[in-house]
Order: sequence, then structure tokens, then C-alpha cells
Amino acid sequence: MYQKVDTNLNFVDREKKVEEFWKVNHIFEKSMENRKEGETYTFYDGPPTANGKPHIGHVLTRVIKDLIPMVDKTFRTYTDREHRAMAGLSWGGYQTFNTVLPHMDKFSALGTFSGALFGVDVKTCFNGVFADAEKYNKNIHYMFMGCGSEENFGTEKMAQQLKELGIKLDVYVSPGTHHEWLTWRRCFKEFVPHLFKW
Repeated sequence: MYQKVDTNLNFVDREKKVEEFWKVNHIFEKSMENRKEGETYTFYDGPPTANGKPHIGHVLTRVIKDLIPMVDKTFRTYTDREHRAMAGLSWGGYQTFNTVLPHMDKFSALGTFSGALFGVDVKTCFNGVFADAEKYNKNIHYMFMGCGSEENFGTEKMAQQLKELGIKLDVYVSPGTHHEWLTWRRCFKEFVPHLFKW
């Protein structure tokens, strides 16, 4: 179904080729031109921490207090938890867990694509949310974990441990891919069709 990806890719060269394509074809300028009549929206990363630098932990606050209300106010959306999901790739997968699991009153589904999940104890992580599988499965209608077959981030191991606890989730392993965009595109394609069908 998918073409096999060369496992000897030089990711630096690959990124340079993409950057060159954007420069030669004026992709950024064209995107700005297409949006010139659109309303400007600025999403600040902050507030800064004590050392003056933004911190990844601010994602939770921004999503719950800023982003969800802005989306619900700006767009025609269903505003209840039954119609809200969150997914993230790489470190964003970790942020997804950190945002959704403490706020299951606001989300009904979650997905991680190569989520940064290193050495967690599934029985106690996230305040033990997975310990009561029946309660968890009642609250989270769909859970997805995906990764590339050439990654070694612990996604498959964690998914197996969750299944052993009785957590319902779908797992997808992208054949022949690493921690890269092709993995995440495939994960997205597998994740989205399952949303909001409960």
C-alpha cells in the first residue's frame, strides 16, 4: 500500500531540500498572499518561566484556558466534551496525555503519534487514571497510539501494557518509517475516521 521508505535517509539533507523547495517556489510568500485578507491571530508561547523562557508545560494552560474558548467562540463547533478530541505528534503526544487525562470532562478522545512516552508505569502514571479501566473506557470513547516500525520510543510497549489493564485503544505501526512526517501522516489517516462515531 505504501512505498518502502529508505532507512538510510539523511534527514538533514532532506530538510535542506524541503527548505530549498520553499525558497525557490516562494511557498511562504504565497501562503501570506493567500491569507492577506484574513484576520490575524497570534498565539503566544508563554508566560515565561522564572528563567525568562517559555516552557512546554504551558501547553495545558493555553489549550484549556485560551485555545478551546477561542475556537468555540470563533467557529461553529459543538462545545461539549463528546465532540472534542486532541492528538499530538512526538512531544505533542506527551502534551496530549498531560492535557486530556486530567481534563476528561473536556475531551472524549485522544491520539498520540510517536508520543514521547519513556518508561512510564501505566498503573500509576497520570494520577492512576488507567487503574480503573472500566471508568476510563466509559469516559474516553476512542484512544489511538501510533508509531513508525523503526522507532523505539516505547509506544508499542505502553499500548500492550494498557491493553493488559483492559484499556480499549487502537494501535497502528507505520511500516518502514522512523520518527518522521510520513509516520505521522499515516497515523493521522488512521486516527481521524474513528472520531465522533459514538
